[in-house]
Amino acid sequence: MAKSRRAPPAERDLFPDGRLVPLSDLRKKRVGVGADRSDGPSREPAGGGGVRRVKGEGIGLSELEQVEVLACAAPLWDLAVDLQAHYVPSPEGGRPREYNAMEGLLFMAAVWIVGNSRKLGRNFADPLNWRRLGRAVRVAWPDHRERRLSRKPMNRGKFRRFREWLLGLGLLEDVERAVRAICVEGAREIGLFDPAAGTFTNPHPTQCVTGDGTWIKGKYRNSDPNAVNAATGKKLRCDADAVNFSHNDGTRASSPGYLVATLQARTGHRQESVIIDSAVKDPHNPEPTSDATLTTNLAEDLIRTYPQLRPGLMGFVYDMALRTADRDRLLGLGIQPIAKIPLTSRGTVPTVPLGRHTFTLADGTTETTGRDIIAADGVPAVTMTDGDGENYLVPLDRVSISRNSQRTDHSYLVYGIWAIPATDIVPKHLRKARTRIRHNNTAAELQAGTQQ
Repeated sequence: MAKSRRAPPAERDLFPDGRLVPLSDLRKKRVGVGADRSDGPSREPAGGGGVRRVKGEGIGLSELEQVEVLACAAPLWDLAVDLQAHYVPSPEGGRPREYNAMEGLLFMAAVWIVGNSRKLGRNFADPLNWRRLGRAVRVAWPDHRERRLSRKPMNRGKFRRFREWLLGLGLLEDVERAVRAICVEGAREIGLFDPAAGTFTNPHPTQCVTGDGTWIKGKYRNSDPNAVNAATGKKLRCDADAVNFSHNDGTRASSPGYLVATLQARTGHRQESVIIDSAVKDPHNPEPTSDATLTTNLAEDLIRTYPQLRPGLMGFVYDMALRTADRDRLLGLGIQPIAKIPLTSRGTVPTVPLGRHTFTLADGTTETTGRDIIAADGVPAVTMTDGDGENYLVPLDRVSISRNSQRTDHSYLVYGIWAIPATDIVPKHLRKARTRIRHNNTAAELQAGTQQ
């Protein structure tokens, strides 16, 4: 049998030692990077063998103590006052409402701490627990008699009516915006997005936001509104907006649910972050949106709504690959995308010619002819030839990165200073030579379709 002439698979990383790569390796399929760069939530394979997420150490508070913190939180009370102003008793009379807006918000937030609404309702129904929450509020706000919990505890039925009231008045979006404002304010109060924490070349983790996609199970295991029980013939309860989901390994999830994208800000502590914003992927959208694009949308809306964050918001971290359009949007906002590069349809690393650039040599003189630069797997590199005539890609060393605001459309152009490393294959006069590379496309290039 004739031997295959196909090139053997290359290693996972294009530049494993950060230095030299033969040009022939660019045609090789990368090993083990498909699943690492494909978008969407993943899971632990059955029987183990995968990478398990490390659990944090916790904050040292019980569930009830955490709910106490929510019950005394000033931002929630301020939001509750705004919502309560929209309440108008029914002109037909009837029994007055036995809860206030704060208790509805408290139930909405506490359900994520406790785990589910049934358990939370049982905890609130315990007189000792509800009196403890009321006492904590009185101690926290002794001079604000309007900030008090009702005598009767909040339950699932009251919360359902509270949620229907919000939806009926169209206040749910107002609540979402207010909660995001609370999260942004809280993040800044604990020192996040501090311009002095790092530089644009090397941003500190507290100067970055992280995009992530997760899977939340639906309320019921059925998403078909016409499904019936084969034994009884009765129509099954369904979650009509939930969708079926397949993991990256091709297996189906046990029940339908929702794909949720979150935008988080990391703190200085391990396994700790502040959720800034979130969005549920619309299952009825005829044009599917990736998790990366959805989180990029959240980051763009955040920086446009809160431009005061721009000096201290320097990076966007994503654990999978970002599309070119999403990268350009982030760079145009003055935010560095820190993510993987998508592979080509053949499983090879993408290579993009960046044109001819002139280098400034270490002695201060400038090259007259310049050199062609290729972006391979997202890293700018130049081609060098060794003594045997073999061509190699030599990745450039990053010196600095800066963002320059454009007065015409208030967007940003990001430039990097890159240097040729001092390796043996590089001629001595070219070692440490520097050049300036633009990282994103201009608005004119995007409009003309000439972007790289």
